[in-house]
Parts: sequence; C-alpha cells; structure tokens
Amino acid sequence: MQDILQKIFKETQFVPSLNLSNLIWKRVQRRIMIIVSVRFSFYSLMVILSVVSFYKLLPDIYSEISSSWIGNIFSLVFSESMSSLVVIWKDVLYMFVESLPIMSFVVVCGIIFVFALSLRGALTYKRKL
Repeated sequence: MQDILQKIFKETQFVPSLNLSNLIWKRVQRRIMIIVSVRFSFYSLMVILSVVSFYKLLPDIYSEISSSWIGNIFSLVFSESMSSLVVIWKDVLYMFVESLPIMSFVVVCGIIFVFALSLRGALTYKRKL
C-alpha cells in the first residue's frame, strides 16, 4: 500500500498557479480588514452608547447633588466662620460623606470608564483601517 501511494505521488506533479500566493495574501488581508472594521464598529457603538447614557443620567445626577447637603457644607467651608469648622471638622466630614449620592457617582464613573476604554479601542482600530 505504501509503495503504491509513493508511486502515485511521484507520477503526479502538483504545480500551483502563479497567482496562488497573491490570492491567499488578498484573502488574509480581506479577513483582517473585516475583523478590524467589526471591532471598530463595536467600539464606536460603545462610545456612542456611553455618551447617550451619560447625557440621560445627567439631570438625575444634578437633582441628587442639589438635593443633598453638599451645597450647605460647601457654603459652611467657604464662610467667614472658619474657626467653628475647625472645631467640628469630624462632624462636618461625616455629614459630607453621608450626604453624597454614592450610587450616582459609581454609575457615572462606570460610564466614564466604558467611554474611555471604548474610545481607546476605537482609536486603535481606526489606525489599522
């Protein structure tokens, strides 16, 4: 069986066409361009979605910050009676931390993080296009 296969392979000569390497290279390049364009589209979509979600959350964040005690605390900090603030700084700091809208800040930081990563990815794949 082995001898028969060797004889068959010796008799047939495979000669690739002259354009075979060019065709293979063009297919590889086309596949790479498709992958890059899909990734660029995904990152661009994520950038757009993060900007839209930040825009939609902005009024809620503003209302939460304005309804908290942050404005009162800042007015106390920048008032003329700085000596009274020095005496009760621990209570003021505790009241400040307690009045922060933590969940809104976490959501905003998450949106900014997604925006930054998506923008970096989109710019990276934009250079490859």
